[in-house]
Amino acid sequence: MLYGSRLTSAHLGTIANVCIVCADDTYAVAAVADSDLEKEELVQKMTEKVNEIGKTAGEQGSEQWLKERRNRLTASNFGSVCRMRNTTSPKSTVQNLLYSTFKGNAATAYGLSQESETERQLVDWLVSRGASEVSVSHPGLVPLPGHNVLGASPDGIVVCQPNHSNMPSHFIVEYKNPKKLNDLNLTVQEAVGLIKEFPLRKVDEKFELKKSHSFYYQVQGVMAATGISEAAFVIRGAKSSMEVVWVPFDTEFFYTMPTETFEVLF
Repeated sequence: MLYGSRLTSAHLGTIANVCIVCADDTYAVAAVADSDLEKEELVQKMTEKVNEIGKTAGEQGSEQWLKERRNRLTASNFGSVCRMRNTTSPKSTVQNLLYSTFKGNAATAYGLSQESETERQLVDWLVSRGASEVSVSHPGLVPLPGHNVLGASPDGIVVCQPNHSNMPSHFIVEYKNPKKLNDLNLTVQEAVGLIKEFPLRKVDEKFELKKSHSFYYQVQGVMAATGISEAAFVIRGAKSSMEVVWVPFDTEFFYTMPTETFEVLF
């Protein structure tokens, strides 16, 4: 099922207020600018890049894709921005998120190395539950319509023929392969009760993604960018353990993110 309405500057709320300048639907990172002239220059630069970005958005892993992803606020950062404290500088936050020199570590390398196997396991899981004609596409960078400095990179978009109403026929997928679980030889199910910061919790014998976790913000951001209202959060641990948690687009959550922790630039 497709999510019909797209984000507006009003809907973006806290995310928009921390790093976006609105100028006749042109957007640029402004928290890093110290003067109106710098802000105008940033707006102009982003305007010039919009068409170029669109041409390469689907080329995941390309040099241009990596460059543009580094220079925009993507869904994986939404949680950090939205949970920012009152005392945290918006300027420092934007600089740390968009202009960091971080190129990954052992944990991120492990996660990436496991994605293809996790995807294969997900497809098998779907088929075992009656789904047919399962296909997974990888669209790369998807800018938010009208907010080209914001974007998301879905791990995959799944289309299938489900055999029951509890399984959507069209959904985004987010893979997580925590290295810590492999190192500790923990299954996903074991980790829920042992690791405090684990993204899942168990409610009435079912697993769900914690709304307070940054991964929840990330999944909501990916759905908003793609216009798809269902997501499969897939997390895999040791001993080939895996949990698939269905996450619907949460309109109330996404459109009413708290604004008190953000500096309103305009």
